Amino acid sequence: MIFRNISIIIIIVYSVLFLVLPKTEYQPADPGLKILQIRDFIRSGYSDFSAHYPAKNFDEEALFFPVRPPFAYRIANNAYYVFPFFATLLFTPFYKLGGIFLLNFFCLISGLLIIFFVNKIAVVVGITDKFRKYLILFTAFGSGTGVYTFTFGEGIFATLLLTISVFLILISKKSQHSKILFLISGLLAGFSVFFRIELALF
Repeated sequence: MIFRNISIIIIIVYSVLFLVLPKTEYQPADPGLKILQIRDFIRSGYSDFSAHYPAKNFDEEALFFPVRPPFAYRIANNAYYVFPFFATLLFTPFYKLGGIFLLNFFCLISGLLIIFFVNKIAVVVGITDKFRKYLILFTAFGSGTGVYTFTFGEGIFATLLLTISVFLILISKKSQHSKILFLISGLLAGFSVFFRIELALF
């Protein structure tokens, strides 16, 4: 009952924010460069991950490429953004299909699923209803989930995979299919590293 009532509030607030916030490709720093990386990959004919540089004819070594470290680096006279190429490969077909709107929609669904599985984890570990309520509200409105749900990027997807992985580990202890659940959990955790390399620490 607690989760149902809170989840309705969260879904309404998240949906309103999703509809109100502009669906633009002109975004700051991380999300904007990730979109540029996708667009440049498409521009190259799906053959090159280097950044498109219109001034390349005048600046062959890309010395004056406008994006600087730590967001982009020059390698063999080409500029490359630092974001994982795997994510670019995964997001490109969806960008072609529905543009930034579809990518943002996937972020919204991922954020809601993170909250759902956080609640599931809280139930499994035996957190009281009172603290579970605060945990869900904090996850939705006080953590990075509440930000990255509405900002395009691979972080929200990596977090979802890792959250599901933790949940599967916890329920595997009482399951007849513990080995399968451990295997799936490991695959999901490993898969998340392709999105965010620092998750290898977890």
